[in-house]
Amino acid sequence: MGGYTKNIAVIKGVAGGFSADGGALSGLVRAEKFGGYLRVSVTLINFAPLSGGRYVTAVTDGANSEVFEGAGGELASKLDTSFGFAAAVCFVNGGVKPVAAAVCGDMAWAVPLAVHAAESAESPAQGYEDEALAEDNYYEYGDDIKGEGTVCEDGQEEEPAACKDEADSGVRKGQKGAFWSRLSGEIEGLLSQWPHERALEQTVSDSRWVRITYGTKSYVFGVIEEDGAPAYICYGVPAKICPESLKGLAGFIPAGEGYWVMYQSADDGGTVRVPG
Repeated sequence: MGGYTKNIAVIKGVAGGFSADGGALSGLVRAEKFGGYLRVSVTLINFAPLSGGRYVTAVTDGANSEVFEGAGGELASKLDTSFGFAAAVCFVNGGVKPVAAAVCGDMAWAVPLAVHAAESAESPAQGYEDEALAEDNYYEYGDDIKGEGTVCEDGQEEEPAACKDEADSGVRKGQKGAFWSRLSGEIEGLLSQWPHERALEQTVSDSRWVRITYGTKSYVFGVIEEDGAPAYICYGVPAKICPESLKGLAGFIPAGEGYWVMYQSADDGGTVRVPG
C-alpha cells in the first residue's frame, strides 16, 4: 500500500508484578508504514529491569503480525496500520506472559492475536496451549486499554523519497470493499482452518462461522453476506450476559449456548455499534 501513515498508542499495564516501583506501567508504541516497510518504536516507562528473560512487543492489524525485540525495528511487512493496530508487550522467559497492551483505533479485539503472535514466535507449534495464557481472558482487556488512556495519531503524509517509485497495489482506504479486499485471504484462511460453528450458521442467514480456541477459552469468528457480498466481519464470545468490555459494542445471538457478537464493516473496517 502506498503513502505514509503514522499511528501512536499509549501502553497500559494488564498484569501486576512488572512495575519498577509498584506504580502503573506506561509507554508508547509508534507504528509508521511507508510503502511496503514498517517501522515500530517502543518506549517502555516504569517497567522493572529484568534479571532474566526479556520483553518483546507484538503488533497486529488483525490479519498480519510482527514481533519486535527491545525498542522496536524496521522491516518489510504486509501489516497495514492505516486502520489502527493492537500491540501486546510480553515478558518471555520460557513461557510468554502478556504484561501490557496498546490499542490505536477500534482494535481492542485484536489484542489476543498480538499475544498469539508473540507466543508463536517463541514456539510456533505451541499456539495458545500454554497454561499461563489460558488463565487470562483477553476480552476483559478492553476496559483497561481503551478510552481516555489510549491515544491514536494517524497522519497521512507524503511518502518518503525511497518509496516514491513503488506501485500502489492495495485498495485505498475509504473505497468500497477496501477492508475486505485487504484481509480476504487471511479471513478465508481462518474460516477454512477452524471447525465450523453450525449453531450460528443455522441461525444467521448467509453466514459462515468458526470457533477459534486458545488454551481453555474460545471465541467465534464469522462473515455475514448481503446480496452475495461480504457485509460484516464478526467476532463473538460465548456468554449469556454481555461482558463489561463489550457493552455497547456487541449484540446477542441466541444460538446454541448464546453469543455476544461484535460487527465490523467489510467496507471500511469500522465497528458497527449495536444495542447490548
